[in-house]
Amino acid sequence: YIKDLEAEQQEIKQEINKLKGDKSDQKAVKTALQKNIDNLQSQINACNKQISNLDNQITQLESDIVTKTSELEKAKYTFRQRLRAIYMSGGTSTSTLSLLLSAEDLDDLLTKSQLTKSISAYDNALMQKIVNDMKTIEQNKADINKLIEEQKTTKATLADKKSELNTQVIEVNSTLAGIEDDIGDLQDKVAALEKA
Repeated sequence: YIKDLEAEQQEIKQEINKLKGDKSDQKAVKTALQKNIDNLQSQINACNKQISNLDNQITQLESDIVTKTSELEKAKYTFRQRLRAIYMSGGTSTSTLSLLLSAEDLDDLLTKSQLTKSISAYDNALMQKIVNDMKTIEQNKADINKLIEEQKTTKATLADKKSELNTQVIEVNSTLAGIEDDIGDLQDKVAALEKA
């Protein structure tokens, strides 16, 4: 009977040694898994940083839109005032004719003609500014939409990485806990056999 118990004890000790060897292997596995966990954490940090950068870019573009919209409204108001002034003076052709007729001499005519060109150039520049501001606002809105889409993709990647990280941590903990439990059970058996 004792010999049988001793033989069984020997088998259990061998199993414990095997499990301890497995435990060593598992520690190597744990180290590798830990490296993977660290890598995933770095990826998560990178995703968070990218999301923060995208937030900053979106905020900047939204601020630019507010500024450009304000400039656009001012330019439109000025342009409307200019159109009203031109209309009140009877239009550009009448205004030009009036300038020609009211000129006292050739120098006066050239000066008034240059003034007309300057006003016309100002009106053209004002119209171009309005068009450019509108284009800038539309481009900024399109850029914001692209950044929001990129942000959605990054957030989805972040969620995947966090899930993967949790799975890895659970796997490491359960593997080591299982080996510890097996060793504990076998040591209890050895103690019982030694007592017996």
